Amino acid sequence: MTSKAIKLISLLFCLLLLGRSLEAATIEFSEEELPSESVVPVLDSPLAVKNKLVKPKGRLELGVNAGYIIDEMFFNNVLWGTSVFYHSSDYKAWGIKYLGRMTGLSTYSEQFEGTSQGLDFNKAPAPGAMLLGSYRWTFLYGKLSFSKDLVLPTQFSLEFDLGVQQSGQQNLPLTAAAISHRLYMKRQFALAATYRLLLYQMLDPVSADIGTGTTPSESDFSKKIQISQGLELGLSYLF
Repeated sequence: MTSKAIKLISLLFCLLLLGRSLEAATIEFSEEELPSESVVPVLDSPLAVKNKLVKPKGRLELGVNAGYIIDEMFFNNVLWGTSVFYHSSDYKAWGIKYLGRMTGLSTYSEQFEGTSQGLDFNKAPAPGAMLLGSYRWTFLYGKLSFSKDLVLPTQFSLEFDLGVQQSGQQNLPLTAAAISHRLYMKRQFALAATYRLLLYQMLDPVSADIGTGTTPSESDFSKKIQISQGLELGLSYLF
């Protein structure tokens, strides 16, 4: 065997040994040795993850809520109300809502009293109660695990409303869209936080003379389209 052949065989043998030494070895760690944030929580039962804990299909839901109109300038912006929904499936529900408005003026409009402008918004027709038909679509369902023993179902839903709002002595059209986050406790009670965008017609409180003169009639006020935002907290119960 020639010296060149011997050198070639030696080189191939060295490369083979080097390749084996570079092979990555698989190292396994026990869960106790890993950081807690990288370990999947071990629940008492796998069914808590696989199965829905709340199944609303075919059930009635009665709720109460309170909130406020974020950008209301002239009148009291506090809302309160009640609702009833029927769940035609686990993802769809149809309902009726009644929302009332607290009476009185906002602190912004009260500052005009006794000034040179002399504006008295008590003379203007105030927004009142709302009666709405509602459709709810639940697009996300999950569970929040606070411990092995405490797993709370949670839902994210979109709501679409159509109805009327009282403005003075008139009932004017209103529509709204909302996103709601609902957290269930004991599988019947739920706490909900809702952001709502409203589009409605109302009587413009500054479209007539509400100064120191006589009180204008409601027909003196013109109508306008208003866009408002609302935040609500609610409590509901599934029957």
